[in-house]
Amino acid sequence: MAWSGNLLFHDSALFSRAVAYSSLPPDVVVRCHWRGRPPSGLGARTEGLRALGLPELDYPPTGEDADTIDTKLKNVAAYLIAKGMVLNDGDTFSIGNNAPVNVKHTKDESGNMVLMLERSSIS
Repeated sequence: MAWSGNLLFHDSALFSRAVAYSSLPPDVVVRCHWRGRPPSGLGARTEGLRALGLPELDYPPTGEDADTIDTKLKNVAAYLIAKGMVLNDGDTFSIGNNAPVNVKHTKDESGNMVLMLERSSIS
């Protein structure tokens, strides 16, 4: 069951389609949980994608600022909500003019699949 505004969806696929074709920003559905701190680095993990049948995203601590990480996670979340699970283990992609990001399929502490997004060494 998923909730958005005053609408209640009992089918996560229906909710996912409704979000993908609406003007709801991804942060209505997906939250970022922050970890780490400067200067050692700031990272984040999403919460909310699993309710839509998608893996959560994990961005390990880097030297990037919170706004950059937040934007990257929301952009990837919005893409997954619209297109479905289309990021394969080992894929590399770029968001805008940012450095390429590598995708690694991994498991969280509970055994659920997570997409680890790591900055690529390829420039």
